[in-house]
Parts: sequence; structure tokens; C-alpha cells
Amino acid sequence: MSKEPPNSEHNQQFKDGVIWANCVTLANENEVVLVTQDKAFYNERKYERGLAENLSKEAQSSPNPISICHELKQLLSGIRVDFGPDIERIGNPSAYV
Repeated sequence: MSKEPPNSEHNQQFKDGVIWANCVTLANENEVVLVTQDKAFYNERKYERGLAENLSKEAQSSPNPISICHELKQLLSGIRVDFGPDIERIGNPSAYV
């Protein structure tokens, strides 16, 4: 209703406000990454500028980080999991019990 992102002068997106409010709530417990191509969430409506200024300020007051990206591929490229064999468990079959 305040006409700040993700809303605007001519576009009040209640559902976007609800999405953002849930991001803030979730950040009380864990890191949050919002993946959206909705430019209303971005500073100057540009992906490369990150979160809109008012959202960024709100995110900074959260106990855990809130970040944004416009493609799932962008998020997944930053997640790396080493899932090679566990040599200690291979040599000790009782470790599986």
C-alpha cells in the first residue's frame, strides 16, 4: 500500500508483498534466497542492481541474510556439494548400522 517495491504508483501487487513478508519471516530462522524474474523486487528494476533499496534495508535488519537472483541456474551455480565416497565408512561396514 505504501507504493514502494515490490509495489508501485500504478501497480499494487498484494501477493508480492506477501511473498516478501514471508521472506523476512523465514530469515528469522535461515538464510533466504528469493528467485524471481519480477523486476519489481529489484533496485531500479534491474537484475544486476540486486534488491530494491527499501527491501535491501529491511533485509539488513534480519538475523539471517536475504538475497535475490533472477534465475535458478544463478543460485545453483553457487551451491557446491562434495559427494565423493566416504573412505572411512567403506572400510568399516558397521558404520552403516
